[in-house]
Amino acid sequence: MKPGIDEELSRLTSQLLDGEISEADHKKLSSLLAYSADNRQTYMEYVHLESLLHWESGDVSTPAVAGDSPPKLILFNFPFWAGSMAAIFLAMSAIWWADFSTDSENVSSAEYPPTLGSADPQGASLAQANDSATSQFEKVEQFEHRALPYSTPSMEEQARSAIALLQQNLEPSSDAILEYFGPIKRWNRAHAMLTPAENGILPASGSNMMGFEKMTVSVESQTAEVEETIQVLDVRQAIKQTSTDKARIFAAVKFNQSFGDSQEGAEFGITLQAFKKEEMLSPQELVRSDQTLSADRDPSTWNELSSELEIPHDAEYVVVSLTARKFGADSLLANTSSYYADDLEIYLTFDQKSTIGPI
Repeated sequence: MKPGIDEELSRLTSQLLDGEISEADHKKLSSLLAYSADNRQTYMEYVHLESLLHWESGDVSTPAVAGDSPPKLILFNFPFWAGSMAAIFLAMSAIWWADFSTDSENVSSAEYPPTLGSADPQGASLAQANDSATSQFEKVEQFEHRALPYSTPSMEEQARSAIALLQQNLEPSSDAILEYFGPIKRWNRAHAMLTPAENGILPASGSNMMGFEKMTVSVESQTAEVEETIQVLDVRQAIKQTSTDKARIFAAVKFNQSFGDSQEGAEFGITLQAFKKEEMLSPQELVRSDQTLSADRDPSTWNELSSELEIPHDAEYVVVSLTARKFGADSLLANTSSYYADDLEIYLTFDQKSTIGPI
């Protein structure tokens, strides 16, 4: 990367993290990010470093009291974390050099018997020193990896895990509960996502709404997305009581997003899936319905989306999932906004007569 471009990218990123970027500079930053992979990589390194500093401060913070809201990401001013970057690098270099020197001294004072392919003790010393250096770099990489946001299970992984629990009649983890609606048994984790009004967003109704996790950003493909499996319905007993193949699920939900530095609204989606689980085999997807909408950036309005799916007669489980996505250079700024869902309603009908819901 050219020095001039590097300085410009640093300046614009600093303004963005400080929340002081103008519309013209915001467009210039977007252009730089869209221009080359090197620019995008440098930008992500700045953001990752800020995450590292936030993680370090979180380690020494006062433990959260039960019931407290999860801590929010704090963005430091650029001059502070730029200086910290140099400090961290120098500290890591000092640790590596000290260990390298110690290991080298120990190697030099040891006696090496001749070995096949390396009769020179200095050659063996250099090899061991290189191993020590590699070990230190691995430690640094592990340290940096811990600073990045923890990855969450994919939508498919969440669904398959919930199906296994329902099939074996096991208790779910603390982030989900089991509920019963007549013959329907439901694994539900909506309550684990509940949050009151925040970031300028008021719930569509009631006092709580569902908040999405942070999006996973791909620099190379310029995409960002988050998937949330909300409910898994065990419909085995209900299907058995159905005399025909006429079973359906209908779901409706509302979406919203807070203000942020991205210029476009997110694409929200609702996915309905029907699965069949056979012994010793992974759940098999039978049918699927994906519905999406492009939401606006107005936090005062909620955008509604619905979907419907005919449930096959051999289906055993129905999965309801929500997604939020961003595309293009704008996706690199996706997590400057927060994303929400509310008023999720689900109806199940059997034989076109009996209806269960809203649940």
